Amino acid sequence: GGGPTGMHAAMYAADRGHQVTLYEKTGKLGGQLFHSDYVSFKWPIRRFKDWMIAQCEKRENIRIVLNCAPSKEELLAQGYDAVIAATGAVPNVPDVEGMKGADGKLAAGLKTCLDVYGREDELGKSVVLIGGSETGIETAMHLVEKGHVVHVLSRQKELAPDAGKLHGITMAYAENRPDGTEDMFAAWEMYGARRN
Repeated sequence: GGGPTGMHAAMYAADRGHQVTLYEKTGKLGGQLFHSDYVSFKWPIRRFKDWMIAQCEKRENIRIVLNCAPSKEELLAQGYDAVIAATGAVPNVPDVEGMKGADGKLAAGLKTCLDVYGREDELGKSVVLIGGSETGIETAMHLVEKGHVVHVLSRQKELAPDAGKLHGITMAYAENRPDGTEDMFAAWEMYGARRN
């Protein structure tokens, strides 16, 4: 997999003298960090993703194969000494009645947060987002920037409680006081959000 874990593993092995083949089933590296290409305030993640891609591309002992998800047999046929499976994370879908079909996948018409990036125009004007974690709130903020009206449903008492403290550097905003000091506020507050 050519996401952040796969790229890091490839660089780590290459820097220790190994010949590495990095397979990615899509047409580009970056994995789930692709969302940073669409979100204005995710520029630090975008820069990190782009740096990792550049580092993999510049190493002569990393061969990158895109649009390829090799089978076990194909990997065995290559005679690799080791295989690292970095196949990515799976979205956490809450166990709410009606959200999953009989096959265990999302019911028709429902999307995960990652499904909306780059496809914002396919959504209606009014969007309900279930989950007030960091991912949910960031997605809500992004959709508001794209002109949607977003309703966030959360069982938590606080929005984005899982957001790291350093994340506030890009996810907070400051208002200047007359005395020259600043007040810091959670970024979602600048979108005119209300709690009910």
